[in-house]
Amino acid sequence: PLLTTSLPDLLAALHVAHVQTIGTVAEGGLALPEFERGVGGTAVFMGSEYFGLPDELISQLDARVTIPMLPGIDSFSVNAAAAIVLYELRRK
Repeated sequence: PLLTTSLPDLLAALHVAHVQTIGTVAEGGLALPEFERGVGGTAVFMGSEYFGLPDELISQLDARVTIPMLPGIDSFSVNAAAAIVLYELRRK
């Protein structure tokens, strides 16, 4: 089955369920290795490589994280970034 809902309803349901919401941002987020997830679940929001997450969504999330990159690397593809974030969250 496919579940569809609005973004405000999804965020409200996650909040009620004590699920922490985090989003990836290119700049200005907490460095991913420094991020400490909560004791409950964590929902990760990923944007496209080109556009990222919408500002109106970012402002509603519990935390923003940035993947540290070596000089000369501008961004990762969304699938590579998701793999890095999920691995790091699982590792902790």
